[in-house]
Amino acid sequence: MDCSDLPAKSSSDKYVIQPLNSENVTVFCEMETDGGGWTIVQTRYDGSVNFYRNWNDYKKGFGDVTGEHWIGNDNLHNILHQGTYKVRFDLEDFENDTAYAIYDMFNIGNEETNYRLNISGYNGTAGHSVRDTYNISHEGVEFTTKDRDNDLRVDINCADVSYGEAGGWWYGSCTWSNINGLYNVNGHKSIHWDTWRGKKALRKTKMMIKPN
Repeated sequence: MDCSDLPAKSSSDKYVIQPLNSENVTVFCEMETDGGGWTIVQTRYDGSVNFYRNWNDYKKGFGDVTGEHWIGNDNLHNILHQGTYKVRFDLEDFENDTAYAIYDMFNIGNEETNYRLNISGYNGTAGHSVRDTYNISHEGVEFTTKDRDNDLRVDINCADVSYGEAGGWWYGSCTWSNINGLYNVNGHKSIHWDTWRGKKALRKTKMMIKPN
């Protein structure tokens, strides 16, 4: 049903999973980090895939699971709906320094809820940046893209590169974390994790889930 069902000595590679009451999904399984069994949600490392996309792209997913990609919010919901999951964010900057953040509780609603986020229980080395610019957790916020504004700001769309951040994300007012931002651009529109490197652009990100 997810990558945690693979035998312990399986290699990190792409596999086909079948979440409960859902169609088959091709995913990449990370079998070496932190005990393995992680289903990859997002990977970035060279800017080869554009993440400044519309609602439908984030809904269905884009990119190649062996490279830069987003798993798709429908797929993510279907996997998470099977049980209790945690999420891990792995980060690397352009000086090859690394950090990670784990949240012990992670879930999202279906499209009817605009993929409303439930997240809590931080631990790690990168700091708790799934918060907005007012230091308020993103718990309970909805997913926003450049063409679907569900954030808590009334004056701008946080996902719109012209006014806010860039890329689809669970924005509050707007965010301290933006792993789907513009690649290799410093400032708030870039890929960043505020509690670790401020608004300094990051080179690599990986977001992955497994049962808690």
